[in-house]
Amino acid sequence: MSPVNEETAVVSSVATSISIPSTSENPTSVPGTVMSSTTQVDDQGLEIPLGMCDFITEGSMGFGNHSENLPDSIVQIGLTGSYLPIIAEHWGPTSGLQVLVVGQVHGDECASAFVVNELRQRPPQNFGLWLIPTLNPEGHFRGTRTNGSGVDLNRDGLAQDAPETKALMAFTELVAPDLTVYLHSPLNWIAYFNGSLAKSVGSRIVNALGMNVLYTSGTNPPESAFLWQGQADVLPGHQSILIEMPSISTKEAPAAPNRSPDSFSTVEKVSVFASIVRDTLDEAMKELE
Repeated sequence: MSPVNEETAVVSSVATSISIPSTSENPTSVPGTVMSSTTQVDDQGLEIPLGMCDFITEGSMGFGNHSENLPDSIVQIGLTGSYLPIIAEHWGPTSGLQVLVVGQVHGDECASAFVVNELRQRPPQNFGLWLIPTLNPEGHFRGTRTNGSGVDLNRDGLAQDAPETKALMAFTELVAPDLTVYLHSPLNWIAYFNGSLAKSVGSRIVNALGMNVLYTSGTNPPESAFLWQGQADVLPGHQSILIEMPSISTKEAPAAPNRSPDSFSTVEKVSVFASIVRDTLDEAMKELE
């Protein structure tokens, strides 16, 4: 999607409530999935889907945990229409500032896996991190932008037609993060939504990456509202950052609009980008302690 330079408040829907264990509880178990032969199983027994991002190019990675570290908690926040689990991991302190990072929304966007990996390799110590590696495991499995039912999750923020969207909104309402970071690709720009914290952290990321402009994430009409609009509906005033990363392959998000030469990159450069994002977020949160 293209950056915009204005934002308005949209309020119309009600989140669906679900029960989520606290970070002090043991990880939940999940039912078998219809795609069990295509998944890898982590040490907690939660199945993480393999998909195009695992194989799109040499050096690519999907959203399984490639680090030697384990989160202090893993919870299932919902199921897709095909019964794939949607999981959230908690890393770092359970008190104080809490940041929610949504690693993947569109199933054919892969660069975000490198930020997910950086956060697991070097978990935060200055803030609590709720990490949803992929909100769209069906899309990742199929290599499609949409979920298995053809819903673009980032146009479903208020309609909430998809179980994935319902799960995110219920989880947002439950854990009430101070900030959400959305990871997308391949357009290579940064934006913020709805407040001074998001603007400040977004500006720091822009400066650290040597970019020139911090955009605003903007809004869509209710029938196609972005996920951050849905979060602001269930958690009034909620702030978020949108990080559009460059791609790791020309096969990534092939239908993305308004691509520039800067949107095409390499695994090596995206790895550096991801490391800078992780470090800048950590530094910004430390100053807010």
